[in-house]
Amino acid sequence: MPPSHGGEEEEKPCKACSDFKSWTKTQNKNTLASPNKPTPQKSNDCPLDKQELGNSTWGFLHTMASYFPDKPSKSQSEDMSRFFNIFAQFYPCEPCALDFKEE
Repeated sequence: MPPSHGGEEEEKPCKACSDFKSWTKTQNKNTLASPNKPTPQKSNDCPLDKQELGNSTWGFLHTMASYFPDKPSKSQSEDMSRFFNIFAQFYPCEPCALDFKEE
């Protein structure tokens, strides 16, 4: 999990758990104390925000489900179950990851 999801590091807002606007606002609050810092701008190497991550994940999972057999073999069912367990372990938005583990 990213540093913002636990551990002993200082809690910082996680972009995967908030939308870009909200994240930028929290960053702006931090820059009020030190006005020399530039306003954060979204770059191509920046991770997806909550909305982008959710939309992309939904698109991926929906497409994967469309190709999943109507009557999967035991092996396919077990593989898909393992996939979701592993996917949930590494999903960058902790509340969403917990939902994946439950369902």
